[in-house]
Amino acid sequence: MVSVLHLINNVTSTSIPLEIAENIHTTTEIDVHVAEFYGAATKDIDPDVAEFEVPITNLGGQSRFDLEAYRKLQTSLDGVDILHTHHNFVGSAARIVAKATDVKIVNTEHNDHQYFSHLQNLVNAPTLPLVDCLIANSRATLNSFRWYERPAVRGADTQVVYNGVNLDRIDSQEPTDSFGDNRLIVTVGALINQKNQSVLIRAMREVIKQFPEAKLVIVGDGPLREELERTADEVGIASNVIFTGYVPTREEVYEIMKAATVFTMSSDYEGFCVAAVEAMACGVPVVASDLAVFREVIGGDGVFAERGNHKEFATALNKLLADSDRRSRLADRMKQRAETKFQLKKTAKEHRKIYVKLMNE
Repeated sequence: MVSVLHLINNVTSTSIPLEIAENIHTTTEIDVHVAEFYGAATKDIDPDVAEFEVPITNLGGQSRFDLEAYRKLQTSLDGVDILHTHHNFVGSAARIVAKATDVKIVNTEHNDHQYFSHLQNLVNAPTLPLVDCLIANSRATLNSFRWYERPAVRGADTQVVYNGVNLDRIDSQEPTDSFGDNRLIVTVGALINQKNQSVLIRAMREVIKQFPEAKLVIVGDGPLREELERTADEVGIASNVIFTGYVPTREEVYEIMKAATVFTMSSDYEGFCVAAVEAMACGVPVVASDLAVFREVIGGDGVFAERGNHKEFATALNKLLADSDRRSRLADRMKQRAETKFQLKKTAKEHRKIYVKLMNE
């Protein structure tokens, strides 16, 4: 049996690497373990993570330079066939640790490198030649490597493996009635600069001129929450914007998504965006920033607005809110696309294929 250790900075209910590791562990014969690099064991405090079957070891790292944590990682590699890394600095250091052993190395790149700092890229790039297989979560992510990173992966085995969503988990949920019968525009994501939710707040000022009852539901939490709340107040639409804060389980998130009239993502950049695919699987039409990765993932039935342009977002949202027949058509097509291309079980099978191939070389 092939044994794989996934190294993840922090395991949380929103960690895509963790969800993939869990699904590989539970749906294939691959023996998967997870090492959480930072802090105390998250498994004990996150209700979603507590239900996972994949074994999780906490390395207790206090900083990215914590040598004791890397020593624990080296010990954890005993009996492991493959180390699978996911994050820049810790992943890069871990690849050096693993190269001193017979362990093979797989690395997944999860985000657009054009929006990483040069320092972040330069920390990551020198150890990429140590990788036996490089996975990107989208073609857009693979194409985003800067010119000085490309020599590091030239000639390497590179694969595009899309992130997947748990369709059974999504289909088992019913829409919440917590927000009444209003037209609901829902977005999900950390409240950080990358997601740029301020664009949606400013767009809502135009939306409520046509649909006064419309509500923007912002699901998630983060360092920009107070700033975003101030923005909603400043543009005079605070009563039309709902901040849910941290939602502890994915089931609750899906209940909110299924209640949405329209789902929207105003990100400045993404590597894949699982939230958009989850909304598609919930049967909700999607309005998103006009990014190459959204075109790739959401497909031709998505509705796109210029990145950062709140007027274009408002126009796109208003047109969808006004046309129930179009919403229904797009929702059906998007659900079919999610079910065809982005099943989590399919993602697990593609990882299994990579692991088995590596061990047979």
